Amino acid sequence: MAKGLRSKSKVAARRVKRTNPASIYKITAEQRIQKASDRLVALSKAPKISATSTQPLNNDDDADSDTNGDAAALMEQDGDDAAASSSIAAKVSTSGTRGSRRETWREARGWKARVGSKNNGKTKRRR
Repeated sequence: MAKGLRSKSKVAARRVKRTNPASIYKITAEQRIQKASDRLVALSKAPKISATSTQPLNNDDDADSDTNGDAAALMEQDGDDAAASSSIAAKVSTSGTRGSRRETWREARGWKARVGSKNNGKTKRRR
């Protein structure tokens, strides 16, 4: 019988393969991790673009004294943007029943989402 990917024996076998220095599995796992690391480094070095402006921010390393002042100004600006965006965005309710596909199909036709039960939900014996 097949086992799931998260089964204890499968996870243990993959762990052994990753730690064995002569394993091809270890080499491919390290390459995968390195690729992800390179991607993250490239993203962190990319110029930051503000949500309100279309021009990238200046990231000059020449003037260290000006950078501290600019950073404080940018932090204030980012705080204002966050406050404005939170007031604009509507709060999404996560409580309550979830609509099934059947209910959305019925609502699209203008019908009630749920059909009222016959006999008020009581079985024949309880009526």
